[in-house]
Amino acid sequence: MQMDKNKIDRRQFLFHSVFYASTVSKNIKNPVPVQQERKIKKICVNANNGRIIFQEDADVVCPPASLVKLMLMYLVAIRIQKNEKKLEDEIVVKKTIYPKNNSDILLSPDKKYSLNYLMEAIAVISSNTSATAVAESLWGSQEKCIEEMNLTAQKLGMKNTQYFTVNGYPKKSGNDLDKTTAKDLAILAMHCCKVPLIFSWTSKKKLLIKEGNIERDNTNDLLFLYTGCDGFKTGYTRLAGHCLIATAKRANSRVIAVVLGAEKSGERFRIAMNLMDIGFYEMG
Repeated sequence: MQMDKNKIDRRQFLFHSVFYASTVSKNIKNPVPVQQERKIKKICVNANNGRIIFQEDADVVCPPASLVKLMLMYLVAIRIQKNEKKLEDEIVVKKTIYPKNNSDILLSPDKKYSLNYLMEAIAVISSNTSATAVAESLWGSQEKCIEEMNLTAQKLGMKNTQYFTVNGYPKKSGNDLDKTTAKDLAILAMHCCKVPLIFSWTSKKKLLIKEGNIERDNTNDLLFLYTGCDGFKTGYTRLAGHCLIATAKRANSRVIAVVLGAEKSGERFRIAMNLMDIGFYEMG
């Protein structure tokens, strides 16, 4: 990724932030005014060539929450691309994996799950249990999977990234161990854009959960609000705040926006839309 100087100054970014906060707040969950004085880490990248269009505190190391799962999706997609795995492969759950929050799903060794179903659960509802099951099934253990996640991060040039979990869920309450930067996540997103299979998971607007026949919306509101958006991932923990890796394609142009540490969920979506609008404008 080229590390060019910013093309957009802070005043122009602030103008766009105020404008979009006033025009879309009614359509976004938990709307709050955008407050630029907070140390929200952000970056906008031209996905066609890696040029940085705008960045602010993009090199600050911080916890990524569930954005960790994008690396897992990348590794699984590469394995499928190499014909090492198939979407219809059955994932064996050795023991019942219980959800740690109400938004997740319970996985039982008495039931069958396809790899594709679990990957969709990871992408659409940010399923921690599914990420655990996939890591243990494909790598033999979460530790082995984390080892490959870190090795891949180094190979991709994610210099300030280190993974300790396969799903970004803190091992202890209030203790986020995974760390990365907005710039590193933009690098990962760039590589994900080259693997079309990932978009089949991240662009899915709804997931039908087999247990209970319940339909759930994708946690990424931009799939419903922003023209051309087809990925990638949301995340939240108390320490990480509300985080987002977003991408959208219009005609032959694709942009990537990363927002880390927003105080409210709606804030990350507004900032990402602002960044991508600037990106598309700069790309002509």
